[in-house]
Amino acid sequence: MKNSVSVCLILIFMTQTGHAGESPARVTASDLVQADLVTDASDFSAPFMVGVRFRIHEGWNLYWKNPGDAGLPIEVVWELPDGFSAGPLQLPTPAKIVHDDVIAYGYTDEVVLLTRITPHPGYAAGERATIGAKLDYLVCRDRCLAGNATVALTLDEESARSRPEHRQLFERFTSRLPRPANGIDISIGKPEVIDRSLITIPVRGVAVTDFYPETIPDFVIEHNTVRIEGGAIHMQVTPFDESASLKEIRGLLIAGGHGYEVLVPVAADAGASR
Repeated sequence: MKNSVSVCLILIFMTQTGHAGESPARVTASDLVQADLVTDASDFSAPFMVGVRFRIHEGWNLYWKNPGDAGLPIEVVWELPDGFSAGPLQLPTPAKIVHDDVIAYGYTDEVVLLTRITPHPGYAAGERATIGAKLDYLVCRDRCLAGNATVALTLDEESARSRPEHRQLFERFTSRLPRPANGIDISIGKPEVIDRSLITIPVRGVAVTDFYPETIPDFVIEHNTVRIEGGAIHMQVTPFDESASLKEIRGLLIAGGHGYEVLVPVAADAGASR
């Protein structure tokens, strides 16, 4: 069984000590990842979109909310003016990253995480307000480096010349956001669970090519067992202990290059031995 926490700690340890026979790496996370805040909005008196943009050095990657067998998800802590609020962070559909038998879900090259910012009710054009965020991330290749950054965006100081570029950026990554599964021709059957470990979920309709599961509380997912075969999702999970209860499975069905969000309830007696 792969424990994602232990694998991640091993990888972090490798970055601090170097591989056997190597001197420690001198590169830092900030050398590999450039982060900033962007917006294509011109009116900040109504809710507007802000993107946390990461530009990632070639060959390295950041992680989705379920990093897979190793890694840590990106963390964003907003620092907002009084009366402003931030909606949920929207993550584009990740890529599956395979290294030997280690499976990860994450982002390469560039990614923009999106959120909707709501200003205070009395905000008026010309008012000086700064949106800030503290970022924590893990950037990996054959080793991992923990990184952090503080980024900020002052409203009404965005150049009109940058707006078209940012609009194209938002369109590109908005198109990669997961979509509701009820928007396509697909049906998901009742899961079959054997000994709380082997899971089969029938899937019918459009051609599904993969499934990216979200984390399951109190269970470790064996990501290299996740596959689409015979019109069903197959995967193996391992409970932390006897008290673990499998209630639902969330994740993204991958079809036609897009991710579709699904939530599959698991019957209360589904973990009974068969």
